[in-house]
Amino acid sequence: MQPHSFEHSQVDRRLRAALAQADGLIALSRLSDDIPRWAVHNAVRAGTLKRVAPGVYADAAQLINPLRVATCYADGRGALSHTSALMIWGLRIADADEVAHLTTSRRHRLSSCQWFVIHTRTDFELGPPTAVVRDGRWVTTIESALIESWPFVADAEGIGLLLRSLTERRTTTERLTAELARLPHVEGRARLAAVLDRLTRGCRSYLEILGLDHVFVGPGMPVFIRQFPVTVDGGRYYLDVFAEPERVAFELDGAAWHGSRQQREADLRRDAALATQGIMVVRFTYRRLTTEPERVRREVLMILESRRSP
Repeated sequence: MQPHSFEHSQVDRRLRAALAQADGLIALSRLSDDIPRWAVHNAVRAGTLKRVAPGVYADAAQLINPLRVATCYADGRGALSHTSALMIWGLRIADADEVAHLTTSRRHRLSSCQWFVIHTRTDFELGPPTAVVRDGRWVTTIESALIESWPFVADAEGIGLLLRSLTERRTTTERLTAELARLPHVEGRARLAAVLDRLTRGCRSYLEILGLDHVFVGPGMPVFIRQFPVTVDGGRYYLDVFAEPERVAFELDGAAWHGSRQQREADLRRDAALATQGIMVVRFTYRRLTTEPERVRREVLMILESRRSP
């Protein structure tokens, strides 16, 4: 006979045990045969369970984690992707109200809900080369996550994510460019392709890319060398933007001058060492590059002209 209350039935005790074992989130498809569906529906009516996605229920007192809901709903039919995959790859922290992203094959016919967005790809398979298991969950590759996340983050954050993945040697510009070719419908594709081109050419900071886009280009500008290596007294330095014939290094700083006293002293020692090689160092800040690009361009041209004069 169907029990009168969720709290006292033997069936419902098994349901509570299953819920506890699953950390407060269960899928109907994963319930054992000794827990009938009416027990779940009774729990929802009693207010102890809540439906969070088709076939997925959570402890009513539990805060919802969109990544867990999406993974539970997918149940081996899709992988966390886009910005959600970047979280699993350890490259990004989600906002509190950010929905999860899940990529699947079209044949599964999964549906989006308030906690996650479903993306479909005709070439998607739950396995290499499109998805891998990381921390016990299926996720898209780091290259796919970076490329597909581009429309969902601000320009500076997207570039920062690409730079970090390259700096940490998690991927390469070649692999990222190849992934972009496999995903031709990414929104903002032209801008992303331009950024990847700059990264391939040696840019290794947001300021370098910004400078190449808005300052160190145009009429009168020479061909600059990015990240030019210079060895002085056993120390090796990389110059952000180097005009080799004029021996001028343009350095792009994230602040008016690097914040800490130790860093400022290190910059001064570096500039002095470069001066011994006849290299003049000129520094521009993020504020000037973003608010005075034309004035900075004029200054760059004047400096270069002065270095050419006999």
